[in-house]
Amino acid sequence: MMRLKHFFSERLSSISFKMQKQEVLMRIQILNELNAVKLEVANSQ
Repeated sequence: MMRLKHFFSERLSSISFKMQKQEVLMRIQILNELNAVKLEVANSQ
C-alpha cells in the first residue's frame, strides 16, 4: 500500500513539473509574440 502511494506522489510531481515547463514555454512564446508586434509597430511608423 505504501509503495503505491509513493508511486502516485512521484507521478503527480512529474506531471506538475511538466505542466510548469509547459507554462514557462507558453509565457516565453507570448513574450516573443509581443516583441514581434512591437517591432512591427516601430517599423511601420
